[in-house]
Amino acid sequence: MQKRIKAAVRAVFLYLLMTVGLWMFLDSYSKSYNRISGEDMIPAGLVMGKETATIMITDKKYTLDLGAFAAESKTYFTAYMLSPDDIRSSAYLISLCYRR
Repeated sequence: MQKRIKAAVRAVFLYLLMTVGLWMFLDSYSKSYNRISGEDMIPAGLVMGKETATIMITDKKYTLDLGAFAAESKTYFTAYMLSPDDIRSSAYLISLCYRR
């Protein structure tokens, strides 16, 4: 029992260490780029539109089409039914926050 707890704590610690390290790298990269070139670059960002989501990481932009996950589509219903309860409850809470 003690070994399982230690292994779980080590796994969480390594995950946090890697996540914080990656964020520190992205932040320092964007700050040094801003000083050298004079252009502003953000480490990461997300812009949600009605039909698209734009993810910006350093100087790259990725656009995702959210039309397949509209409330009326079969893909949304299938993904919703196959998802675990934790994700379903989180999605429900997020939908309540964005409902207008």
